[in-house]
Amino acid sequence: LSDSLKPVGRLDFMSEGLILLTNDGDLSRKLEHPNVGLRRVYRVRVFGSVTKEKIRAMQKGCFVDGVKYKGMGISIDRGEGNNVWLVVQCTEGKNNQIRRVFKHMNLTVNRLIRTAYGPFKLGKLMPGGICEARLQDYFIQKVNNAMETGKPIHSPMYQMSAIKRSNLVPRSKTTVKKTAIKPTSIFKGSVKRGRGGGINSRLPKANPRNEIRDQQKKKKLNKTNAWKKRSAKQNVKQAITKLNK
Repeated sequence: LSDSLKPVGRLDFMSEGLILLTNDGDLSRKLEHPNVGLRRVYRVRVFGSVTKEKIRAMQKGCFVDGVKYKGMGISIDRGEGNNVWLVVQCTEGKNNQIRRVFKHMNLTVNRLIRTAYGPFKLGKLMPGGICEARLQDYFIQKVNNAMETGKPIHSPMYQMSAIKRSNLVPRSKTTVKKTAIKPTSIFKGSVKRGRGGGINSRLPKANPRNEIRDQQKKKKLNKTNAWKKRSAKQNVKQAITKLNK
């Protein structure tokens, strides 16, 4: 990917999921600013005793090592006992916020997946996959107004269109596609966690069902070709026998 692309927010080393990239540095700063209030949504698997008191404390907000963290929206997704999946929503982008707050509550985060960032959702995007979204002018205006007034915005959802690998090869310092991308363009990517994670331009792996269908089509085509050859040979034999008679 081009060096001109800048990430919106961050994902730590052991996190995974949605990450946004843009070639507009000012837009990146605004989208992650707390005044704009874009909501980040995560699926979090924790180990420990999840009680109503702990959830209420995290919803109200707390101080951890002298740092104040705003309240987060927390709901139980599934799980029993000490292994539970939670859905966590927050509007702050402080470093390791979820892990530090949960550790303060004697809960260990085993897995953390970002599923949404403001109007952008991870959806069915595979690890390593990249999609493109073009921001509308009115959304940019809402972001600018939120920066000035400090009132969070309610942003709409955007449809993503898949980008081919060939279109991501930069031709110059200012382009990441065959044509220059406008400052209101943004990429949505999926990141693996741990060593070797990172964003890349690989498309998702081929669907095995499609491969099976292609193999079945080839077999049918080979059978029809073989049948045509046999019928042609039989016709030649019949013509020869008639001439001999």
